[in-house]
Amino acid sequence: MTNILNKKIDYSLFKKYDKDYFLEKLILPISEDDMCLKLAVCEESKLLDVNETFHKVLKFKEIKKEDLLFVLSYIDRKVELFDLANKSLFTHSSNEKGIKDFIYTLLDFAISLRASDIHFEDYHEMLLIRFRIDGRLKTFFVYDKK
Repeated sequence: MTNILNKKIDYSLFKKYDKDYFLEKLILPISEDDMCLKLAVCEESKLLDVNETFHKVLKFKEIKKEDLLFVLSYIDRKVELFDLANKSLFTHSSNEKGIKDFIYTLLDFAISLRASDIHFEDYHEMLLIRFRIDGRLKTFFVYDKK
């Protein structure tokens, strides 16, 4: 079984495809290219119509249900933060406002979850953003360092 919590997830896929479909079927889109869509699933994922829904080659990774539910939790906030991070990184004009919006949204999200601290960790080719909640450190976001 794959540990999904330290893997980069393309949260834009929740906007490109039907977010509610993923939540209802317990499927986590990880990434896609022109030909392939990578999905994380658990034993309880409902996969009967998944081949008809996506017209790409599907690659599945099995993960624990609790990890899948954790990544799918607060998905609207995670998508919002993903968009803000991309906007602040990829705009050519002054991105000070984008960075500020990202940080304020991240802090607001952490406070709403009662996080006692936020960790920004350098991990191989990635940056992990982790929150400590009720004494446990959990990875909430993974970004490429590029």
